[in-house]
Amino acid sequence: MQRTYRFDPGKFNTHWLLLNEVPEKSQVLEIGTASGYMGEYLIKEKNCEVWGVEPVSELYEDAKNFGYTQLFKVTVEEFLLQPELVGKQFDIIFLGDVLEHMVHPEKVLRELKELLKSDGRFVISLPNVAHYSIRWQLLMGRWDMQDGGIMDRTHLKFFTLKTMKELVEASGLVLEKARPSNGSFERFGINKLFGIGKKLFFLWPTLFAIQFVLVAKKDK
Repeated sequence: MQRTYRFDPGKFNTHWLLLNEVPEKSQVLEIGTASGYMGEYLIKEKNCEVWGVEPVSELYEDAKNFGYTQLFKVTVEEFLLQPELVGKQFDIIFLGDVLEHMVHPEKVLRELKELLKSDGRFVISLPNVAHYSIRWQLLMGRWDMQDGGIMDRTHLKFFTLKTMKELVEASGLVLEKARPSNGSFERFGINKLFGIGKKLFFLWPTLFAIQFVLVAKKDK
């Protein structure tokens, strides 16, 4: 059964943080469109021109409804061979929750880099396997895969903040930002008590972040 993906507009959530990194009227390449919910926002709310890549047939069919300039039903490796890419470059290459599903994410980033303008940016999100919930599972002797989240059973790679940075740098990119993401921790609960939650979140982001949003540029 195909999983349903939805846009999460909550302030400080990963989708919100990712979209804030994309300037209006950008030319965007979105790798892994899912059902098109992020592309729809970029097109309608930020007036971007968006090309998309989605290999899963059901998701591709959904994404076709949201105004992508070009949409390809291929893997990213197959996409890189498309004749439409000759001479084409983008302001933003957008990879939201994608690289952890790839066998060779470093190779993919290196090849995608050729499609980025000299002043362009990669905007990436990756799950943080060092989150306290995963540390607790390991302490209890467990490593249980799930149908979603950090331990999604479709993940092929697992990243800490350190290995996220290493991935970016090994791909010939320069990391400009690594912003922790856990919207509920920033917004609610103990934040009401002198903002303790938010202070703890940014004091130990590798412990409390569910994901990190990374912004990287070419290494000139």
